[in-house]
Amino acid sequence: MIGNRSGKELLCKNLSRVDNSTLEQYPEFLNFKNRSGPTDQTEMVASQSNSETPDEALRGALRDIEDALREGALGAHSRGIASLL
Repeated sequence: MIGNRSGKELLCKNLSRVDNSTLEQYPEFLNFKNRSGPTDQTEMVASQSNSETPDEALRGALRDIEDALREGALGAHSRGIASLL
């Protein structure tokens, strides 16, 4: 998980609901919402080989997700739990 100071402050407010109207108060969310151009995922799909079956594509995507989660967890652990607060 990647967070910033604004996001952490929002979470500390313990709001009963966080929706788009709440998030639109933050420039970071507006930048995310209004981004243009292809995303990394779009580019990955476009670059996949036609010889890859849907099952192989899903298994590869799952491996990528697991690797990213593993790297994130190890990085968070090495920085210490205090950095997550």
